[in-house]
Amino acid sequence: MQVEGVLAVHEFHVWQLAGNRIIASAHIRCLNLRDYMRIAEEVKSFFHNEGIHSTTIQPEFVEASCSPFNVVDALTLLVQRPPESVIRSISKLGNLALTLFC
Repeated sequence: MQVEGVLAVHEFHVWQLAGNRIIASAHIRCLNLRDYMRIAEEVKSFFHNEGIHSTTIQPEFVEASCSPFNVVDALTLLVQRPPESVIRSISKLGNLALTLFC
């Protein structure tokens, strides 16, 4: 499988828990958060179609900046179109933003 925008993959693991439950995790390097949101949806869909319904995708970004505006942009993007995996983490990200700005 090739996904446009994936620059590198490492720490890729697939294992079986109790019964037929199979899970996967991977670190994926991409250009920025916007690309990651699209990539994560495609990767999770691929794994789901292969019978792996629990996946953890750790993003690594090439574009990095300490600007607080990037944090605000990231939170805005997550709120506008959050994938299912991010919905559970929204409150944690909100708390992180409050910590960074206060």
